[in-house]
Amino acid sequence: MSPDDRLATRVAERALLRGEFVLRSGKRSTVYLDKYRFETDPALLREIGAALAELARERGGSPDLLAGPELGAVPLVTALALELDVPFVIVRKAAKGYGTEKRL
Repeated sequence: MSPDDRLATRVAERALLRGEFVLRSGKRSTVYLDKYRFETDPALLREIGAALAELARERGGSPDLLAGPELGAVPLVTALALELDVPFVIVRKAAKGYGTEKRL
């Protein structure tokens, strides 16, 4: 089994749920990937960050800045930023109504 297959298996074991679920679209499904179950597991998140960094390096990537949409992608972009030692921004759906009122 390749390292990618092992990581995919670990993610599935941790976050792939079976049962009856209503999806955001309103459709029903018997499977659901709960990303928070792997994004909140430090060891697994570290592995995912390392795998993402390796993919970026393999494809010639040397970014100056990373970006991740608010909430769901923040742990992933954080893990990747730590691996690549690159800063990141969080992209908001809408500008905040307080503080700096920025979307990034």
